[in-house]
Amino acid sequence: DLRFRINKTNPILYNIIKKSLNQISYQEFEELKSKWLFTFYSSNSSLIKFTLDEKNYLKNKKIITMCTDPDWMPFEKLEKGKHIGLSADYFNIFQKHLQIPIKVIQTNSWSQSLEYAKSRKCDILSLAMKTHLRKQYMNFTTPYLKTPLVLATRQNVPFIGDITTLTNKKLGIPKGYAFVEILKHKYPNLNIIEVKDIQDGLQKVKDGKFFGYIGTLESVGYQFQKEFNNKFKIAGRLDETLELSIAVRNDSKILLNIMQKLIDNIDNSTKQMILNKWMLIKYEKGTDYTLVWQLTSVLVLIILFFIYRQITLNKYNKNLELEIKKAITNIEEKNDIFKYLLDTTMEAIVISDKNGDIIQTNHASAILFKEKNKDAFIGKNIMEYVPQYEVQKLKESLANKFDEPKEYNLKKNDGTIFPVLSSGRNVIMNGQNVRVSTVLDLTEIKKKDYQLIQQTRLAQMGEMISMIAHQWRQPLNAITLTASNLKFKCIMDDIEKNIFLEELSLIDEYSEYLSHTIEDFRGFFKESKIKEFILLQDIVESALTIVRASINLKKIKIITTYNDYETVEIYANEVKQVILNLIKNAEDILLEKNIKNPTITIETLANKQLIVKDNAGGIPEDIIDKIFDPYFSTKLKKDGTGLGLYMSKVIIEEHCGGELSVLNDTHGAVFKIAF
Repeated sequence: DLRFRINKTNPILYNIIKKSLNQISYQEFEELKSKWLFTFYSSNSSLIKFTLDEKNYLKNKKIITMCTDPDWMPFEKLEKGKHIGLSADYFNIFQKHLQIPIKVIQTNSWSQSLEYAKSRKCDILSLAMKTHLRKQYMNFTTPYLKTPLVLATRQNVPFIGDITTLTNKKLGIPKGYAFVEILKHKYPNLNIIEVKDIQDGLQKVKDGKFFGYIGTLESVGYQFQKEFNNKFKIAGRLDETLELSIAVRNDSKILLNIMQKLIDNIDNSTKQMILNKWMLIKYEKGTDYTLVWQLTSVLVLIILFFIYRQITLNKYNKNLELEIKKAITNIEEKNDIFKYLLDTTMEAIVISDKNGDIIQTNHASAILFKEKNKDAFIGKNIMEYVPQYEVQKLKESLANKFDEPKEYNLKKNDGTIFPVLSSGRNVIMNGQNVRVSTVLDLTEIKKKDYQLIQQTRLAQMGEMISMIAHQWRQPLNAITLTASNLKFKCIMDDIEKNIFLEELSLIDEYSEYLSHTIEDFRGFFKESKIKEFILLQDIVESALTIVRASINLKKIKIITTYNDYETVEIYANEVKQVILNLIKNAEDILLEKNIKNPTITIETLANKQLIVKDNAGGIPEDIIDKIFDPYFSTKLKKDGTGLGLYMSKVIIEEHCGGELSVLNDTHGAVFKIAF
C-alpha cells in the first residue's frame, strides 16, 4: 500500500498532489502497470482477432441489446437509465473492442429481464448463472465472476457453522435468482421464501419476520454499508458459490463466441482491480464473544465436575489433572485474545457497571483522556469525564439498551473539553449487566470543517470587496461632483444660502448611503449564533442589496418572484452566504459563455422552497454529480477554490436542516433550497 507522504505543515501541496492523482485515468494507470510491472492491458480492438464471420456478424448486427438486473449492487444497477456497478466496468472494457454499440434495455426487475431474454428482446444478459431452465433459451460463457453465498442475520444471532441446523427457520431469497432452485433442491428441509428483492428480504429480517437472508457476499455487504448499517451481521457461509457468466441467446453461436473472446481477453490483474473497486466488506469467520463467555462458563462447570470426580474416584486422578490443565489453558488463551482485541482497537472502549463506575477500558482510552494508563480509570465514574452541561444528555443515552452514535463534548483528565462521537450497548459479561461504550475523537475532523469554512469566507471576502467598489462608485462620483460644483460657485461668488444647504444635504444623503453599505457587508460576515424566523424573500432582498449594482453593471437581468410568505427558522446570514454564492456562480458562467440576454431568476415557492436559476445552458452531465464535492471546481484556472458549493451544502443541510440540490432545465442550471 504505497502512498505519497507530505509534510502536515504544507496542506496546499497535499491538495495539489491529491487532485493530480485523481486526474490519472483508468487507462493511463493500466498502461503504467503494463510498462513497469509487465501486466497485460488490451487498449485497442486489434488485440482481439475476430474471424471473418464474426466481423460480418457485427457489421450486419449494428447493435447488441443487453438486459441487466436493475437493482443488484454492487454487481450492477440501472440508475437514471445508466448501467453502473461491477459488471458495467467489464462492459466498458468490452465496448472498446466492438465496432457496434451495446444498448441497455430498461427493465423493472430481474424477473422481467429474464422474460425479455426469453422473448428475444435482449440479445444478452450481462450477469447470469447457468441453470437447467435458462439453458432452454440461453447459452453461457465461462464465468467471469465468482462469489460466495452468505447468511445475513440480526446482530444477536450466534455464528452458524451448519446451515442445515436451521430447519423451519424462515430464510429470504430474491425471486427469480438462480440459486433459489439450487438451494431448494439441496436443502429440502429449509423454509426458503422468495422475496421481491434484497431490500425486502433484509427488512423482513430486521422486523423479525424472517430469521435470515441468503445472498451474495458483495450484495449483502453493500446493503449493510448503504442502508442497514449496524443492524445486521454475516452469521455464516454456505458451501455454494455463485458463478456468473454472460448469457447469450441460444440461436446465435457467433455472438456467444464473440462474448467468450471478450472475457478471455481480460487479465487477472484487471479483474482484481474491478473487484477491489466495488468490494465493500470482507468475510471473516470470527468468534462470537457472547458464545465465548457461555462456553467459558460451561468449561468452568466441567472443571468443577471433574474436581468432584477426582475426590471420589482417585483412580482417575491423573487423567483429570490433565483435562483441567487443558481447560484452564484454553480459557486463558481466550481471555488473552479478548484483551488483545480490546487494546488494539483505535477507538476508546469503556466498560462500566449499572452505576456508571468504570470496570475495564483499553489503551486508546488512556491516550484519549490523558490518563497515565488504562488502570487509572478503574473505579472512577464515567461522569467525571463529562462536562456539567452534557450530563443530562448522557444520562438519557445510558437509559437506552442500545444507543445510536451521537456527538458529545467530553472532558480529559487535564480539564480540556473536546468533541467526540460515541455509542453504547448493554451486554452481560461474567453474569453482570455492563455498558460497553465506544468513543471516537472528532477534534481533527472539527478543525478541518472550521478550516473549510474559513477558506470559503476568505474566498468570498475578495468578491465582497469587489461588490463594495461597485456600490460606492456612483455615490462617490456624486459627492465629488457636488463638492466641485460648490467650490466653483464659491469662486464665482455666485451662490445662495438655500442652494448651498441643498447641496450639503445631498452630500449627507450620499454619505449615509455609503454608511449603510458598510453595515450591510459587516452584517454579512457576522457569525450567526441563534436561529431566527424570517421570510426567504427578505434574505433574498438583503443579498441583492449587496450584489445588485455589480450585476447591473455587467448587464445581467435579475428577475425575482415571491410566492411563499411562510417564515422559516434558520441562520439568516449563513443562508444569505449560500444565495450570494449561487448568484455569483450564475454570473460567472453567464459571462464566461457570453450569453445573449443573460438572466438570473430567483423564486420562492410554497412549503419553504427557493430556487436560483440561469439561462447559461446547464451543467455538463458528466460533472453534475460532483459539483458539491470539496475542492471540485470548474474554475480552478480562474482561482476557483472548489469550496463554495460544498460549504453551501454543509450550511443548508447540516446547519439549517434543509436540502440543497441541482438539476438542469431547458435553459440552464436550477439550484433548489428546501427547508
